[in-house]
Amino acid sequence: MNQSLSRPIAIIGIAAALALFVCGWYINNNAIALLGIIIALGMAILLYFGLVNAYYSRGRARYKQGDYEGAIADYNWALRLFPRFALAYNYRGLAYSALGDYDAAIEDYNQALQLEPNLAIAYNNRSMADFALGDYPAALEDVNEALQLKPNFAIAYKNRGRVHSALGEHQAAIEDFTAAIRLTPKNT
Repeated sequence: MNQSLSRPIAIIGIAAALALFVCGWYINNNAIALLGIIIALGMAILLYFGLVNAYYSRGRARYKQGDYEGAIADYNWALRLFPRFALAYNYRGLAYSALGDYDAAIEDYNQALQLEPNLAIAYNNRSMADFALGDYPAALEDVNEALQLKPNFAIAYKNRGRVHSALGEHQAAIEDFTAAIRLTPKNT
């Protein structure tokens, strides 16, 4: 459902619930009126959060197609509707990274981590933005945090291997690349 239709429907649902509430109040808390309120508000909530998920999901699809600006636009809508959506910040950060805007990406990863401090994927993604900016110590710190939170995170091992390699720590890089291969043997 598009934005122009769902918001009015949600507003109508809320208005209907309020009207039913008033009717129910005057009918001495009639059970039918109260049930109508519950149903109408439930529909409004489903439409609202369904819309948030639709924007988020379309953003993920656009990202996978390489439409990073379109993905960012969809994540922006999802975040306008639900500003505490940590994964939307994380994936918008990935889209910014794909466009080379690593500072904006890091801001989004920071926001995601403020909302969900144990979001391993956000630490991993922020580490790669730090890596792209040449801040290898910050990249290593973040990827280590990702692995502490999610010990079998193959991509984080691969990324930590990249950081170790950039730091000239080749044996540590080999160990991390080996761990990544072990955790995802079908990718070898």
